[in-house]
Amino acid sequence: QSQLPQQPLQREDAELKFLRDVSQISLSRINCTADAQDEAARNEGNFWDLLCFLRSVGSSSLFYRVAVDDENGDEAPSPKVELLRDPAEMVDSPPGEVLDACLWGNTGPEPGPCLPLARLQASLSWIEACHGRDLERALSRDYVGSDDPLLPPPRRRTMWPETMAELSRETKAAAGSFHPDAPLERIESTSTRRSASPTDVAATIIASHLPTRDETDDARLLRACLFLFRSGRGEEALELARECGQPWRAIGWVGGGYGDVGDGDNDGAMEDYRARRLWKRRCREIAALMGRGARNGGTDAEGADAAPRRLHPSLAYEAGILALLSDAVDAALENPVFESWENAVHAVLSAERGIVEEEVLRMHNRARVEAAGGKDAVFPFPGMVSDEDEDESGASDAGAILGHDADLGAAMEMLSRSPFKAVREGGGDPFRNGMMSFMIGGGAVQEYLEEAAVLAVQLREEDEASFLRFAVHLVLYVDSVFPELSTRLAVPADDDGTEYGEVTLREFLLLRYASFLASSRNLWSQVALYASLLSNQHMIDMYADFLLQVHGDAERQMTLEQAREFFPEGADIVVLRNVVRDMILGDQEDFTRIPGEPLAPSGISPVNARLMRSIHWMCYHPEHMPDALVCTNMLLRRFFLLNEMDASDPSQSNLYDSKYFIEKVLPTNLVDMAVDQCGSNIIGGNAPHVPEPMVQNLKAEFVSFESFLKAHTKYAQFLDVISKTSPCHNAKSGASNRGRRSAMESEISDKLERNAFRQRKVAICKIVIEAARRASDGWMDVLTFAGGWLVDLDDLASIDAESAVDAGEMELRAAEMKEIRSTVLPAAVSMLHDVLGKTASWME
Repeated sequence: QSQLPQQPLQREDAELKFLRDVSQISLSRINCTADAQDEAARNEGNFWDLLCFLRSVGSSSLFYRVAVDDENGDEAPSPKVELLRDPAEMVDSPPGEVLDACLWGNTGPEPGPCLPLARLQASLSWIEACHGRDLERALSRDYVGSDDPLLPPPRRRTMWPETMAELSRETKAAAGSFHPDAPLERIESTSTRRSASPTDVAATIIASHLPTRDETDDARLLRACLFLFRSGRGEEALELARECGQPWRAIGWVGGGYGDVGDGDNDGAMEDYRARRLWKRRCREIAALMGRGARNGGTDAEGADAAPRRLHPSLAYEAGILALLSDAVDAALENPVFESWENAVHAVLSAERGIVEEEVLRMHNRARVEAAGGKDAVFPFPGMVSDEDEDESGASDAGAILGHDADLGAAMEMLSRSPFKAVREGGGDPFRNGMMSFMIGGGAVQEYLEEAAVLAVQLREEDEASFLRFAVHLVLYVDSVFPELSTRLAVPADDDGTEYGEVTLREFLLLRYASFLASSRNLWSQVALYASLLSNQHMIDMYADFLLQVHGDAERQMTLEQAREFFPEGADIVVLRNVVRDMILGDQEDFTRIPGEPLAPSGISPVNARLMRSIHWMCYHPEHMPDALVCTNMLLRRFFLLNEMDASDPSQSNLYDSKYFIEKVLPTNLVDMAVDQCGSNIIGGNAPHVPEPMVQNLKAEFVSFESFLKAHTKYAQFLDVISKTSPCHNAKSGASNRGRRSAMESEISDKLERNAFRQRKVAICKIVIEAARRASDGWMDVLTFAGGWLVDLDDLASIDAESAVDAGEMELRAAEMKEIRSTVLPAAVSMLHDVLGKTASWME
């Protein structure tokens, strides 16, 4: 929300881009199969696409009749359909221009349509776009491993090739002429005459009498044309019928207002109001009759709730096209080709728009009649008809279909009257339920948002993130563009025992989704983004809990860099402080190695190896080094306290963990970098820093530990030397050769032996004395440490109260240092005495 542009136009563009992108991402997961995941992805993409179409009209269209200022959230009153211009003022204008000017504002300087009509048109454009995508997917795999191609093979794209071939063979025997709109009399061996015309409804109640291949080709052609009409591509449907050798079908469909066959000009088809009214009524009657024939003639023998068929007979598709063009929504909903929820919604929305347009044309016709002087006058415009003439022609209101004044909520209730279970219960799908709710508007929007949150909580399967992700993004969007509604949304009860405190629905869903992402290692790269959308405290707590399970070096760097990118400035170090402290001070008894965690080095327990590596969190950026020094000393104190050094036998003390930690794990320049960074306070933001006096104390503390560990290493080396070097040395004797040597030779030989013995003894003494000197000097460095070993240089009271180390932690540190001094210093004195004593004894 903070990244959205502030200018209204730019903000609207950003909203539309977000909705389009989310829709495309959802639709991109469709693999062109019929499984449940593909259907869920398609429905989710269609939902976001609907929001985009509604939002393109305006925020008031998307959140239709949703109260803004009412604390109780009562629905706003439903606006009425208002015409942009009065048809009575446009008597001289053709009907097509009247529709554009009165309803849609496509001509002249008039503003756009009223809100109900704009939402109706946006919803219809949306469902046509949905069908258009389905059509493109069908075309993309047509004849590619498909046993049900969309169109007949190119070589059979003519009008009933087998039927025409049979007619040519029976020309001499047949009487009369053939016309596609007239019953086709087929002469069989029994000399029984039967009609085979697919448009002769009365004769084809049982089944079509076209040859099987012609019937299949005809059904595919009509199915493709129906797909095109559903996709808002009527002109392409007309052209397809012409290209397949059936221009008479295109002529029959033109009366609905798709233009003349020749030039595509709408005015020719819409100018004759009388013909249009009559055509629509006849189409409704034919569609209803054909639909009954399609249902009763075996196309739905298993009942209305049977599984959908891939290909219905041509009769059903032609009835569907006529129902769409004539706004016969009842006939469409009873037709098996409308047995899916999306098909039924398109039929309802298309009929609603057609009924509104028909009412405007009726008002325009009456205005023309009145302007001409009544029914007995000579009408100056073609196609005009008086009210009495309408009744006589059968095209009066008695044959019209009543609409719902562009009220989408009332219109959608018609779906419950469908005989098909998929249509009646299709709205039960969570995504389709959302589409219905946003089309209806009012309280349905808030109710759906709360229901979606409850459903996201209840799902426990592996794919729960699918709907949880959807609910999170939906609530995030609503919170960004309509915060007044977001604050009214109720938070569902959480049944997993997690305590979130008083949170909004937005915060609640984000916490659950971020926790889900953190539970899957391959989704760790997304955690920081969604955690950054939380409030600061929840963001810090949630991300710190997540980082406790991250132990690989590459993953540490990735998650840290993302936190620095998405979180407010300085929040990353606050998170790291919590992470490292929780690991050092936490209970590690139930240790379990996490996948991706390195093995412990030889001689180091897995628990201590994890604690040592936790310091790496603060070693990637220089500004974190003061905090790294704080936690380093904290861990060293833990090691010293757990070691329980015995002053009576200090040689048994095991300080290998502490030595390995300093020598192998920590950066060599840790202390120097911490001192250099402490005064700059470059962390930024509101994050507290480690003040310079505290860093000086930490440096003294670290150097104290380091000096003791070095002294202990020298002490261990001294013990090794003195244990392997004997103070006694046997000189080589030449007594066996004295009898054969003169006295002078013997004296010279003895002197040489004494000199060699003396040199060897001096060399051995030097080794022991050097080891003793190094050990004693090391312990003296500890005992004479400047300011006192493990003693702060500065008074803790002088440290800023806003520092990164709180008072409780400093008190604990002081107590631990005191306890360590009480055991370590006596042990150091004892080991110094041990060095001096053993050296003296060895020398004696």
